[in-house]
Amino acid sequence: MPWYWLLLIGTAGVFIGLLIGILIGKKKKKTTPGSTDSVYVKNGVRYSTDSKIATNGAVNVTTNEGDRFLECGSQSRVRVGNYVEPGHYTILSTSENIASFNIRIGGLVREYSHGQAISLVDGDIISPVSNSIILR
Repeated sequence: MPWYWLLLIGTAGVFIGLLIGILIGKKKKKTTPGSTDSVYVKNGVRYSTDSKIATNGAVNVTTNEGDRFLECGSQSRVRVGNYVEPGHYTILSTSENIASFNIRIGGLVREYSHGQAISLVDGDIISPVSNSIILR
């Protein structure tokens, strides 16, 4: 058998071995909820990849596409085309240890809890007072 056939067979074997190694590595990377790999970092904050808003009664901090993050002390005017648009939202805590927090909407401060639904109308000004929040 000529030497170039041995080189070709050897190269194909190495390629197949690398491909199998990559596929096995990807299977092992799949995470289960609660593992340390089931989080990602967005703007320096760790979030779970699990989309549930609560797990066993505890706050579950997650973000999804379309969520609006409002920092404590910031103000956002509700307008069509703005960052926060009129509509119905679920308020989520950004801290797993805080289940209730204060938010100023339209000049009035009220206590809200993680997972509570609210409706925002055009012209409202929303401002988290005691904790940063996520509007989903």
